Amino acid sequence: MNPNKLPPGFSDFWKKYPKKVGKGAAAKAFASVGANDSLADILKDLRGRQWPDDPQFIPHPATYLNQWRWLDEDIQESDNNGDW
Repeated sequence: MNPNKLPPGFSDFWKKYPKKVGKGAAAKAFASVGANDSLADILKDLRGRQWPDDPQFIPHPATYLNQWRWLDEDIQESDNNGDW
């Protein structure tokens, strides 16, 4: 992939993603999963997602894209006081 010809919509994703590592891998993942078709949903998820305070627990952007993390379900607090 040419760094001067990134997939359409990728720059919008990159601006919003909180962890700026592996830009080439992220661009390839963005193109391979067809993320431009889901860009509105991805950006909505990025705005509403509660990211960990420690950046080491924020997935790399390519991982986020390859695992379709924008489709993750919210984890709800349970009323079971920690019981399984």
